Amino acid sequence: MKLYLSILLLLSTFEGYLSAMTPKKVLMIGAAGQRGQQFFSKFLNSDDFKVSGFVLRKTLPSNILEYAKDGEIHFDIDSALNSQEYDLAVITTIHKGKDELLEKLVSKGIQVLKEKPLMVEEGSKDRITHLLNSRGSKAVLVSAHRPYLKSFALARAHLDLLGGIEGFDYTFNFALPSPTSGWRAKKDLAKGGVLLDMGYHAIDALLSFFPTIRLDDAVFDFRYPETLEEGLEDEAHLSFSDQNGYFGALHLNRHAAEKAEILKIFGRQYNMEVQAKEARIIDFDGNVIRRFNSDSVDKIDPFINALTHPEHWNWEESTNRAIKTNQIIFDAYQDGVWLNNKAKDSQAG
Repeated sequence: MKLYLSILLLLSTFEGYLSAMTPKKVLMIGAAGQRGQQFFSKFLNSDDFKVSGFVLRKTLPSNILEYAKDGEIHFDIDSALNSQEYDLAVITTIHKGKDELLEKLVSKGIQVLKEKPLMVEEGSKDRITHLLNSRGSKAVLVSAHRPYLKSFALARAHLDLLGGIEGFDYTFNFALPSPTSGWRAKKDLAKGGVLLDMGYHAIDALLSFFPTIRLDDAVFDFRYPETLEEGLEDEAHLSFSDQNGYFGALHLNRHAAEKAEILKIFGRQYNMEVQAKEARIIDFDGNVIRRFNSDSVDKIDPFINALTHPEHWNWEESTNRAIKTNQIIFDAYQDGVWLNNKAKDSQAG
């Protein structure tokens, strides 16, 4: 009997070893885009993943096609799912249809890595939230990278040096010289303007610093007649408060005079400025007291590492943060002040 149990234990251990050594079968949905190509490149150079299928709206770029000979190419999701089983699906498509894709994949037990946002339409919120709660926090990973930048992580680790938090101000600007173009210029495809696009990144980052903030107000504005007609805001200004008594603001602009992104945190003894490659602690006279440098900004590796070594990732925290980020965005769209009634009606519809 002891010999029999020993053999079973050995077989179980061997099966676990083989399972760990077997690459995850990956389905790429939207690999023709820039982020899709970046993920594909990472998978291509990893022994932990094997891209076994593609779902595309158009043909693959030639630089991917030559490496994708072993992967099936499909032009709809049902065809891909009926063809074979997958361990992981990567969604890097336009916003339209993302919620339905997420629901379908998670309900089939396929882990999902996707570009932000977690959700694009408020009507999907209850279904997707319930699905994620039932499937577990490892069901989906949103590749919003700012909380995992070295500069942001070091800043969070040293917040106590500020002597207590008084407030924050986050400015995130692009400097696009002309109206938004492509799918982001069409309400039916984009589902939202600068708040859903750039704002998701910023709110996700803010929640990594201040997880208990709540939205107080939101104001939206438009730069061009085209975006006004579509109801896709070019600017958004959000204000927040926290149960600990501090306040904060977020400013988003696609068409500012210059590109900029900086999070300023105001403390009782010192202030802090956080950017992609650097965080600084500053006294009230503007002198730099301490500097934390980050010599690299990788937008992909944190999520590949999470999938490869899931035991080192805080899945519950990242999933809850993604859900709250979307909730803040939905609340802002619903209750915010729109500087044109037509745009408000368009967004509500």
